[in-house]
Amino acid sequence: MQQRPLRIALAGANGFIGRAHLQHILDEKDAELAALIDTDPSIASTATQHGVPQFPDLEVFLNAYKAGDVAADAIILATPTHTHIAMANLLLDSKLSVLIEKPLASTGKEGRQFLESSREYTNGVYMVGHHRRHNCYVRAIKDVLDKGELGRVVAVNGVWAQRKSDRYFEIPWHQQAGSGGVLLTNAIHEMDMLQYWLGEIVEVHALEGPKERPYPVDSTVQVTMKFASGTIGSFLFTE
Repeated sequence: MQQRPLRIALAGANGFIGRAHLQHILDEKDAELAALIDTDPSIASTATQHGVPQFPDLEVFLNAYKAGDVAADAIILATPTHTHIAMANLLLDSKLSVLIEKPLASTGKEGRQFLESSREYTNGVYMVGHHRRHNCYVRAIKDVLDKGELGRVVAVNGVWAQRKSDRYFEIPWHQQAGSGGVLLTNAIHEMDMLQYWLGEIVEVHALEGPKERPYPVDSTVQVTMKFASGTIGSFLFTE
């Protein structure tokens, strides 16, 4: 018996990462676009193009979903960082599996509170989009480390540097503190890979450098860390 495609709704379809998710859904033979959710009314033309319903916000979509007016198995939250927790909480009483774009939350406190409140959720799968764990090169490095081919790792050090264009900051929410700055937007990928390779980070310290632009978001951060294994690390992130 042939399994039907996974029906996926997409929230935040008109943003940069939302458009990337949309293309992947359309390209994947085992996936099917179920609905588009975005506050930008211009997304209606995209919905019409692909023959799916369009909703102005998550609550309207959920009402239609619960009424049986739209069929979906999963939803991707590709919305601005500061909206993730509120939207994820709304989905807790649905039967949808949820992929939340990284980061899960704007603060550690918000993230921990959500993890606690969602602990009993059994209707579907909740996942944060740390996609680099699925990269073949990242997995190959983990395999080498797990086999001990490099010996014991006692320390790790790295630098991530990128100059973001002014166009990036023309998007209003990128100018807000809740966007996360370089730490939550970019560094979170490297920090996740380090934990994937070397195990849990149990101690962390960070210093913020001068801001490059007049917005309340970090642009340079130095992080030092200690892993449960005893390995220590240092990473500089700057944009």
